[in-house]
Amino acid sequence: MTTMKKVLFITHAGNPGGAEYKMISLCRAIGKTAEAMLFQHGHLETLLQEENIGFSVHPMPSRITNFHKENGLVKILKMVPPTLSMAGEVAREARHYDIVVCMSQKSFIIASLAKPLMKKPIVWFMNDLLSPEHFNKILILLLVVLSRITASHIVLNSQASYDAWIKSGGRRKNVNIIYSGIDGGKIDSDLRDKEEINRHKKAFSPDGKPLVGIFGRITSWKGQDVFLEAVAKVAGINAMIVGDCFFGEDKYLESLKDAVKSLGIESRVTFTGHRDDIEKLMAACDIAAHCSTAPEPFGRVIVEAMMCGTPVIAANAGGAREIVIDGETGQLTPPGEVQALAEAMQKYLDRPEWAAQMAKKAKARAKELFSEDALIEKSMKIIDNL
Repeated sequence: MTTMKKVLFITHAGNPGGAEYKMISLCRAIGKTAEAMLFQHGHLETLLQEENIGFSVHPMPSRITNFHKENGLVKILKMVPPTLSMAGEVAREARHYDIVVCMSQKSFIIASLAKPLMKKPIVWFMNDLLSPEHFNKILILLLVVLSRITASHIVLNSQASYDAWIKSGGRRKNVNIIYSGIDGGKIDSDLRDKEEINRHKKAFSPDGKPLVGIFGRITSWKGQDVFLEAVAKVAGINAMIVGDCFFGEDKYLESLKDAVKSLGIESRVTFTGHRDDIEKLMAACDIAAHCSTAPEPFGRVIVEAMMCGTPVIAANAGGAREIVIDGETGQLTPPGEVQALAEAMQKYLDRPEWAAQMAKKAKARAKELFSEDALIEKSMKIIDNL
């Protein structure tokens, strides 16, 4: 599916997350008239090159890079001069395009400030849950006010995100819910490589015991610490933590490695770091766990695991509730409750036929509701109508 319009996608990230994978899907669908503008160097550049997607990198000043969603008024004010400078760069770049699509909060704020100069419609894919657990009140107010002034259209990635948006005072007009879409065909292709999947299984569980994995960015609210405590309670399993930390969260990663030692599970746990073969690693697992302690706006890794045919356990909050039907396509456990997570793991291990049946239903549900084709079709309608 293509459009005659030239579209500039903007993200502040240099490393890929759910929003950036969504951006790649849309750029790939649009074709040569879509390009990306990044505010940081990182692995995302490699992925864009592999997909033959044009891009440019405009590094953010450190004051913006080091800003976190929970920072207060003083740090927001310190960001004003470098943010205005970045807005000038966006305005100059956007002159060559018909539409600007923002994939992150930082990129949306900067594009909003650039709008008087570039005079281009802005589509904002809001990929976060606008709630006090994730944002401070000042930043919530800023995003809500800017969206009323500058955004031609807003796309939220779940009903949970929409509900939080409205509760925060967000507008209802020209706002849509479009679930993140996963390329099921690519996953099916990856799963045909049984030999590689078996190698992963042997590498991360050399004694042949069941393998449990947690996938995604390493940060405290993703609950890797909860995962490790649950693993320690379940005898006879090995575990992998797949992903890396960024945004200055190295201390949390070190605390996880210390926890592995203190829990006495060093021989059972592997930290893989960043990996590009996520689906094959998921397929090598007997269980995929999602352990976020704060509500997720969506839960891309849950859908990916479901498409891989791996039984899932997810934290019962936010977008995960829209993905997993408890007891039918997976298990939901209270966020942060170690014992409940451990019991859910044990339940799968004790009932392998039930787990396999659950995984089969989950795969069918994921392909039906969270396909890349649906994401592209609905997103292109918005872009074409602007």
